[in-house]
Amino acid sequence: MHVKNFLKIGALFLMVSIFTAGTVYSARTSEGDEITSSTGEEAASDQPPEINEDFFPPAIPASEQSVTPAARERKAAVPDRSSARVKEEDSRLISIDFDNVDINLLIKFISELTQKNFLVDPNVKGKVTIISPSKISVAEAYRVFESVLEVHGFTTVASGSVTKIISVAEAKSKNIETLVGDEKMRPEDRLVTQIIPLKYANPKDLEVVFKSLISKGSVMVSYDPTGMLILTETKSNISRLMKIIEVLDVPGTGEVVTVIPLKNASAQAMATSIGTVFRSNIGTAKRAATAVAASQITAVPDERTNSVIILASEVDTLKVRGLIDLLDKEIPRGDGGIHVYSLQNANAEDMSKTLMAIPKDTPQQGEQRGTAPVLSKNIKIVADKATNSLIITAEKADYMILENVIHELDRPRSMVYIEALIMEVSMSNKLEIGVQWQVGEVGDNASVYSASNPGVNNFPNIDSSGRVSLPTGLTYGVLGNTISIGGIDFADIGAVFRAYANDSDVQIHSRPQIMTLDNEEANLEVTDEVPFISRRDENTSTGTTGYSNYDFKKVGVKLKITPQINQERFVRLKIEQEVSQVLSVDEAGQPTTFARIANTVVRIKDGQTVVIGGLIDSKDNRTNYRVPLLSRVPILGYLFRSKTTSLDKKNLYIFLTPRIQTNPEEATELYEEKKEHINSIKEGVIRMNNDGKLSEDMRLAGMGYKYLELKEYDKAMKYYEKALLENPDNPYAILNIGYINQVQGNSEKAIEMYERLIAMAPKDVADASTDPLKAGKRLTDIAAENLKSLKKNK
Repeated sequence: MHVKNFLKIGALFLMVSIFTAGTVYSARTSEGDEITSSTGEEAASDQPPEINEDFFPPAIPASEQSVTPAARERKAAVPDRSSARVKEEDSRLISIDFDNVDINLLIKFISELTQKNFLVDPNVKGKVTIISPSKISVAEAYRVFESVLEVHGFTTVASGSVTKIISVAEAKSKNIETLVGDEKMRPEDRLVTQIIPLKYANPKDLEVVFKSLISKGSVMVSYDPTGMLILTETKSNISRLMKIIEVLDVPGTGEVVTVIPLKNASAQAMATSIGTVFRSNIGTAKRAATAVAASQITAVPDERTNSVIILASEVDTLKVRGLIDLLDKEIPRGDGGIHVYSLQNANAEDMSKTLMAIPKDTPQQGEQRGTAPVLSKNIKIVADKATNSLIITAEKADYMILENVIHELDRPRSMVYIEALIMEVSMSNKLEIGVQWQVGEVGDNASVYSASNPGVNNFPNIDSSGRVSLPTGLTYGVLGNTISIGGIDFADIGAVFRAYANDSDVQIHSRPQIMTLDNEEANLEVTDEVPFISRRDENTSTGTTGYSNYDFKKVGVKLKITPQINQERFVRLKIEQEVSQVLSVDEAGQPTTFARIANTVVRIKDGQTVVIGGLIDSKDNRTNYRVPLLSRVPILGYLFRSKTTSLDKKNLYIFLTPRIQTNPEEATELYEEKKEHINSIKEGVIRMNNDGKLSEDMRLAGMGYKYLELKEYDKAMKYYEKALLENPDNPYAILNIGYINQVQGNSEKAIEMYERLIAMAPKDVADASTDPLKAGKRLTDIAAENLKSLKKNK
């Protein structure tokens, strides 16, 4: 009767806990004897959740309340189908998942599942999370339950027909299960007391060793009179400690047990190395025990603490310590076997293919080894696309070779800015832009010239002094950094474009510009999608067209350029060019196209222009001239009408100018140049041809003045020095170089530049100045004033 009342009070307590937590839990058994559980927060409601009475474990039936415990035990001992039913229930598969639920709900679930009676300490509190993606048996579920309790500092203690759930600290003094000797045990997280009789080892020595190996809160007591260890610990950890004791508890003379923690090395690898050095077989406990008699040294790895347990004499222990000190060091770079190299510029996938193509040390039987350095055949290289890194598996020697190769290949590549102009010129054009273009090279200067009267030998003649004399009828098309057409010099492709933009005999197809990396293909397309009839179905009975299928093709300008830079700043250009256009459209709507294609490879210096020409298009033009009315008079009408036929030929030219960008300064210079060009267009100022054309030295001097205004004197000096290389007599560069030297305190150099300018006596005027009072003055007057001030202060 007291038991029944006690269970009712416990059930009432759990019911209150369920209402307070606001959590609904359900358990069911499917037809396949599988149990599933789920938890979740109950939706807010004014009505309290309904409680299933079957949720609580069944109390003792009334028919059995009067039966004595002894009679109940005899009844349980009678063989019947209940034991078979228990085994069948324990083998059922269940799936359990708890997400941050009260631990008492878990206890309630396990009680219902296993039909065990639990007496829960009021201090048992906490939240529990269990994730079980796969199904487990009821017996395994109970072991999971014990593990959860152990994690939260609680354990189970059997007490008759009731299992107490109390804290681990309190369980030490309760009636927990006690095991003696080598009794087999399952690795459970249930607290038990294990009595361990020792044969050879000193209990106090092992107690010292195991202090760092037992769980927090566990108790170990050594009893010297009988040579025993008494350990209160979980079954799982006791099983591990028993294996260590089996190795340590062996015969020996004057041995001591030492635990040596490792910082860098692996405990297993270190124990193996010690066993090899001292001729001890480190493996199973039995093999190690048989080897001790000869070497008197035993090394046992403890991987949980990454320590090595040494059983040896004091002298041998000192030897082992010395060996461990030598081996337990950080692995030097390249010794780890697996290496990660982060690329800064190159592509990881391309780099891995290149490295794997390096010859490996795999000579066939009978072959002679070559003299070229080779790598080991065990090298593996994987590219990680996300981080642009290489994962290399190799020994140190191989990795050091690969690292040097990668360092050489992973360098920033230069870029090439390519400016192109595609234009079509009528052969009747009087500018003599050229009938035939050819390429020649003299020293470092590549040139392109045209011949209006091409003959058999159109190449220039070079005399013994190296001077060039052109054949009759030839003029330079491109020389150095200027473009010469019909005797007119143009500073760049932009000037050519502006000069002929409104010329009726010149048709500008496109002026594309693009930036690409060295040795990377650049693709430019300015095209239209033109429909072509690919299939047409007609109704044979009516003769009408049913439907048509169309394919769309790109018609226009296509240009592919692959630049390759050498150390002398020459650019090798691989060019694939196609210019197509629609000539006519027939009555059925089918277009006729005409394409001109040129594939070539040229070599040109940085900043110079190459021209591809000779792609001629011929077209017959027929014109009828009639005088109204009179041309229709019979016989006499022939006098008032005529027919003319003319042949219209057009030549297609492609101008290409590559400009190498190797550093941020060159990129900035290009940016400022394009920015200045855009601003000049906005202001309506366009310089072209020879009239008002901004020369290269003046352009560089203008760039220098921009940095001079910002007081960035070093950058300004670089541009002025470049301007003097283009034109040694550029007055603006000379004056401002003197000013920069004056500001930086180099008086002698400043005086030299001022006197040089005054001796030149140019008539140029300062359009602008950092000193507003000097704007509009002649440059010689400004130089004289600065020179006078400089000499006075000196």
